[in-house]
Amino acid sequence: MFIAQPTLSQQIRRLEEIVGTPLLQRRRDGVRLTKAGTVLLDASRAVLSLVDHEVNRTRQAAGLGRSRLRVVVPPGLPDALAVETASALRSAAAAADVEIVWLEAPLDAEFSLIMQHRADAGVGWLTDARAALPAPLEVMSLGDFEPDVWIPAAHPAARRGTISLDELTQMDIIHGPRRLEPGIYDGWTQVLRTANPRFEFTDPPLRHSLPMALAFAATADRPAAVLTGPAVLIGAGPG
Repeated sequence: MFIAQPTLSQQIRRLEEIVGTPLLQRRRDGVRLTKAGTVLLDASRAVLSLVDHEVNRTRQAAGLGRSRLRVVVPPGLPDALAVETASALRSAAAAADVEIVWLEAPLDAEFSLIMQHRADAGVGWLTDARAALPAPLEVMSLGDFEPDVWIPAAHPAARRGTISLDELTQMDIIHGPRRLEPGIYDGWTQVLRTANPRFEFTDPPLRHSLPMALAFAATADRPAAVLTGPAVLIGAGPG
């Protein structure tokens, strides 16, 4: 940040005096945000992003720059969807002389990044009915998707190629972590609880390794499955 540590500490203390409460918990292993600090950080990001956006609009009005579109692309999207959508958007933007800024970040079910003016548009999962979306948002459907369910080869459903919710909820299901895609995680929890009201997902042993999650499921004490994000369009190939 090109700021000396003592100067930064003084600025933080001054900010805490203005707010009237500690913003950081100082520990031996470093510092962490307090609850108040988290609120201020989120608000500050939203405000700074809005200021940046309006400065950009001002420059455009003065003929000093191209229009800019900030697009959120969450990690974990199906490759076919991400590539096709991004390519089409780039072509349209080039034709309209619009600059695209890509933001690789999770997009929650409330589309917070867009609602807080930190992004203009995003590609993500629509888990609620369109009528339930907040009024300022508009949505375009790019396709219907279903998840991939990895189950033991010896399971009767493996030969059928499909598995019922009742069969699925009788197994330990690894899916997560929730923080990456809370909308999808909560959506599938709600669906599976129609078959078993007490259903809970099993946390993955390693957060970002599908092969390891499959290995743990294959060696589990009881039948286990792994639920992953959709890999293909419905009808486009095996799931």
